[in-house]
Amino acid sequence: MFAPLIAVHLADGQLVMPAILGAWVVCFLVMVITCRGMTEEEAPGIALFAGVFFLGSLLSVPVPAGPRTHLLLTGLVGVVLGVRAFPAILVGCAMQALLFAHGGPMSVAVNSLVMGLPAVTVGIVFRRLLAPGMSAGVVRAIGFGAGLSAIALTILLHASVLLLWGQGAWSLSVAVIVAIHLPLMAIEGVVSAAVVGLVWRARPSMLGLTMRASTALLIAGIMAPTAWSSWHRLEVEARHTPGLGVIVLARFSEDDPAEDGEVALQDADGIERHRVLMVDGRAVLPKIESGDWLVRVWASGHYGEAQLNLDGSAGTVGSNAHYETRLNIVAAVAGVSLLLSIACCYQLRLFSRQLALARNQASGENPEG
Repeated sequence: MFAPLIAVHLADGQLVMPAILGAWVVCFLVMVITCRGMTEEEAPGIALFAGVFFLGSLLSVPVPAGPRTHLLLTGLVGVVLGVRAFPAILVGCAMQALLFAHGGPMSVAVNSLVMGLPAVTVGIVFRRLLAPGMSAGVVRAIGFGAGLSAIALTILLHASVLLLWGQGAWSLSVAVIVAIHLPLMAIEGVVSAAVVGLVWRARPSMLGLTMRASTALLIAGIMAPTAWSSWHRLEVEARHTPGLGVIVLARFSEDDPAEDGEVALQDADGIERHRVLMVDGRAVLPKIESGDWLVRVWASGHYGEAQLNLDGSAGTVGSNAHYETRLNIVAAVAGVSLLLSIACCYQLRLFSRQLALARNQASGENPEG
């Protein structure tokens, strides 16, 4: 039996629309800033570390309370890439949302900001601490601090965004997410310390501006064979039972109920009538009259829904089908993710170059100079 998965990804529908739109504007501005001056030599490394971040969600981490979460590796990405960590994490978040409904397409920008800004901050601060001739112990301590700090900042941003702009009451969910991710801070610190220490001892230049592709391939090669996937799309079933009301079941697999989520009931006019917390993948909503209804579920950074029509059927399963990846195809998923990352980041490089050309032309300078 699988323990429930708790993640920091924000799902579509959790935030008010002005916050979602504002996040896209801020995300675009941050992308322009962090991609400025990107060279062709940097693009492969950024792409491959987008794949490393993507692969991090494969590694499930059990916590003492019973649930599990997954690695983010944002501190590691930040230390290696610096400000270029943001485009890498943006690509990774987009792939997670589009391929596995982790977070949701509309929430790609806000999730990229929640995880990407801490990575950039950590990269700027901790990369400055690295200096030639440092002992391996000091370098590992820097890596540990980077991994721990990135998760701490991510939790802070996630909680702030959800409490300020969340639709509904999310105080309990925020408390659970914070509690679950406190042990992850130490785990991320240990992972970052080990990898940064190894890279520094083997080839310190890898933590500079060169050879990032080699670093990413090394880390991806270590991670992929040992990864145990936890990618899921939330599967929702809603049924109206006379005398009880609307019974909602939500799960990621047959034995993996969605926990610590919320369920909302929306009428045909788009008005939310009821909202309750989900326990062990199950929730009960009050009785409803005839007509068309929409049951919406948010859990562990995933979103699912089910149509309910009391005039005809007793209930339907939501359109979000369940997917689960296991060891035998992890290598294939890793390869596809890295190739997609490379393609996306080369497009980012092209976009950066076009911006530079447009700026030079506007100022009257020679675009080729």
